[in-house]
Amino acid sequence: MTERREFLKGAIFFFPAAGILTSLAREAAAKDTPQKAYNPADHLYGMGIEIDKCIGCNRCAVACKVENDVPDEPFYFRTWVERYTITRDGDVAVENISLGPRKDTVQDAREVVRTFFVPKLCNHCANPPCVQVCPVNATFTTQDGAVIVDSKRCIGCRYCIQACPYGARYLHPKTKTADKCTFCYHRVVKGLQPAGSCASRG
Repeated sequence: MTERREFLKGAIFFFPAAGILTSLAREAAAKDTPQKAYNPADHLYGMGIEIDKCIGCNRCAVACKVENDVPDEPFYFRTWVERYTITRDGDVAVENISLGPRKDTVQDAREVVRTFFVPKLCNHCANPPCVQVCPVNATFTTQDGAVIVDSKRCIGCRYCIQACPYGARYLHPKTKTADKCTFCYHRVVKGLQPAGSCASRG
C-alpha cells in the first residue's frame, strides 16, 4: 500500500513536469524556426467592438495616443470614446468622454433608460471615400484592408477630412498632414494586437 502511494506521488509530479518540459521544448523549436515573411495577401483585417463590454475607461484612446505619438491636446485623437444616454422621453445625449472629465448630461437619473459607451475610430472602409477624393493618392488601401495615409505625399488639402463620414481624421498640427487610425499597421504586420485593443492591454 505504501509503495503504491509513493508511486502515485511520483507520477503526479512527473506528468506535470513532463508537460512543462514539452512546452519549453516547443518554444525553443519555434524560436529556432525562421519566421515566415509577412504577406499582405494572406490577411484581411477588421476590428470588432463589443459595445456591451465597454465600460468607458478610455484606456484604448490613451494607449493609441502613446503608441502613435498623437498630440497631447484633447481634440487630437485617432481613437475616442462616446457615452450615449437614452432617456424615457426618447432623447439621446452623446458625449465625447475622451475630451475631458465626464459631465452629467441628465439631471435626474430616474429618467435614464440606458447608458452605454462606444469606442470610435477609423472604420477602414471597403470603399473609403477618403481614398476617392485624395488628389495626390496619399491615402490608400493596403492589400490586407487597412486604410493608410502617406504623410510624405500628403499636401494637407483636408479633402479626406471632409469626406470621412465618421469624423475619424484630423490635420496634424506639426506635420500639417492628414492623420488617423492606421489599425496599428506597424504592429499587426508583426503579429501583434493593435495598441488600443482591450486584449493587448491585458
